[in-house]
Amino acid sequence: MRTRPLCHRLSILVMGLLAFLAATPALASSGGLSSPQTIAAGLGHTVVIKSDGSLWAWGRNDSGRLGTGDTTQHLSPIRIGTDTDWRSIAAGGAHTLALKADGSLWVWGENHFGQLGTGDTAPLLTPTRIGSATDWRSIAGGGNHTLALKADGSLWAWGANYFGQLGSNDTTQRLVPYRIGTATDWRAVAANGMHSVALKADGSVWAWGWNGNGRLGTGGTTERHAPARIGSAVDWRAVSAGGAHTMAVKTGGALWAWGYNGAGALGTGDIVDSLTPTVVGADTDWQSVVAGGGHTVALKTNGSLWAWGANGSGQLGTGDTLQQLTPMQIGTDVDWLEIAAPFYHSLAFKADGSLWAWGENEHGQLGTGDTKDVLAPAKILTGIRLPTLYNDFTGADRYETAIMISKKAFPAGAPVVFLVKGDDFPDALAAAPLARAHVGPVVITPSTGLTPAVVAELQRLDPGTVFFVGLAESVKPALEAALPTAQIKTIRGSDRYQTAVLLAEDLRKKLGKIERVVLVPGDKFPDALSVAPLAAKRGWAILLTPQAGPLPKVTADEIKALGVSQCLVVGTWVLPPSTVTDAVFKVGTDRYHTGALVAAYAETMGLSFRHVTLATGDNFPDALVVAPYLVADGGMLLLVQRTALPAPIRDILAANAAEVRVLDFVGLGTTIQPTVKGIIW
Repeated sequence: MRTRPLCHRLSILVMGLLAFLAATPALASSGGLSSPQTIAAGLGHTVVIKSDGSLWAWGRNDSGRLGTGDTTQHLSPIRIGTDTDWRSIAAGGAHTLALKADGSLWVWGENHFGQLGTGDTAPLLTPTRIGSATDWRSIAGGGNHTLALKADGSLWAWGANYFGQLGSNDTTQRLVPYRIGTATDWRAVAANGMHSVALKADGSVWAWGWNGNGRLGTGGTTERHAPARIGSAVDWRAVSAGGAHTMAVKTGGALWAWGYNGAGALGTGDIVDSLTPTVVGADTDWQSVVAGGGHTVALKTNGSLWAWGANGSGQLGTGDTLQQLTPMQIGTDVDWLEIAAPFYHSLAFKADGSLWAWGENEHGQLGTGDTKDVLAPAKILTGIRLPTLYNDFTGADRYETAIMISKKAFPAGAPVVFLVKGDDFPDALAAAPLARAHVGPVVITPSTGLTPAVVAELQRLDPGTVFFVGLAESVKPALEAALPTAQIKTIRGSDRYQTAVLLAEDLRKKLGKIERVVLVPGDKFPDALSVAPLAAKRGWAILLTPQAGPLPKVTADEIKALGVSQCLVVGTWVLPPSTVTDAVFKVGTDRYHTGALVAAYAETMGLSFRHVTLATGDNFPDALVVAPYLVADGGMLLLVQRTALPAPIRDILAANAAEVRVLDFVGLGTTIQPTVKGIIW
């Protein structure tokens, strides 16, 4: 590690602490499509996007961090410009970043360290576009540095780098966006203070930068100048970087924390720092978490709001200024949707689009019209909700539709591809968890061979390995000709039931252990399609059975061989073997009712309605390839009729409409889309 003069390092440290990095600790979401942030706050300023796509800001404004064109402080929300296509927002200590609907990146505010990425260090008083790229996917603001992801999964950083917070394997300041490494599997980023945290597509968590108090989670306090993997777990769902601590949620809903704990920000019930990830309590229903300067705010899956840690300015919202060492529920409302927690104040919006704020208000950052601190959530604005992003995946046939999804999910190619039959579907359903484990798409092809479009997509993906699932040997020569350097691994049983068993065995080899199996009808599997994203997300093997039974011996033997005691049974009342002591049944009156039941259950297992994919239940091959795409975001797959919404699906969409941020139409014509959009809005 290159040393720097102590006085220089101390001056940088002081500047970083002053910014302390009020950056809204960007919440790293569960997926390849990071959930758009509608609220952002820095050191004394707040920025939001309203439901009409307009941009608003208030609070401290030195260096132009509000984007108003001047440096005048504003105590109430003020609109920034007239544009209505803002999509996502982030804030650093004194700089602000935003993405527009077209994928362009805009910046303004403090730029002393080059954190705006403009190529110089001059501040900007109004939103200014950076470059001409339109493939920016998500952003995060640190104290004096910035992180961003592009649509191809690449990681970029710029700004201050004295402690390696850019991850560039040096301490060189960067004045323009700089690519970090060559990986294209970054899923989400978070930044605050002088450290950075990110998730990869395989569910691993990585950290770099300053490591005081163990905020990186590496087990020590040595700063890291390049992304360092934290532990070996691959079930991280979300992560947030605080001023001196880090918070994270696992796929099962457990909450974890590490770093500085002097004010109880970790929620562990004491004030002892943790140098490695430590579980917080026993609850497994945490939905999201945001780490602030010295406090933490979180949401549970039931929409309740919780906070703990430092509270000197009322930033916990408890109505007093007493610190809390363990999570404490704030009020009794259960309609909270999104949160932000900068250094001394907190914000959240509800499902009805209202924005609430509390804590320090020295610079008017709460937007109440004055500078008085607020000790409990106070309503500030209405209509704070990001417009839903709609994707239409409708090709000329099922194969082209599947290719459209593959291109969206894996724009830069994939190391592994699963090639399955598109006209004999169970193999594709059972392949979803293994495809997720290998971070690759499922591509469907006719049983008779490869279409030119399928060949072109396979060559674009350029995989090193192709899993040849359930297809006849006669198809293999065409595959070898299309991908002459790829390794081909054949998985084909004597029937669909044995093929599913072989896939489960490979999944066990890949993951080491399978905690639960999903048992679905192999002869009426549309009932079970909606469970594929859940099974893929949780690493549960999908096994097949005839809907009316009996349970095939090969399936029963595999359940016993896997040693699992838990089973989710979908679309059938067939009983699993007696070795299964915990069986959950989701069986509706039809495939749509079953899908709604599965979706409700999936939400308790950590999936979210933030990203919903709708596919036809009467032309379901289109839906077979959705799971590997959707699983990165932890979203839901729902089946609908081509021109109508079945009542169970309509009801569950309506009940969760306020949460939906991304909505996909797969193989659905324009007839049904206005109906669905009317429900979502």
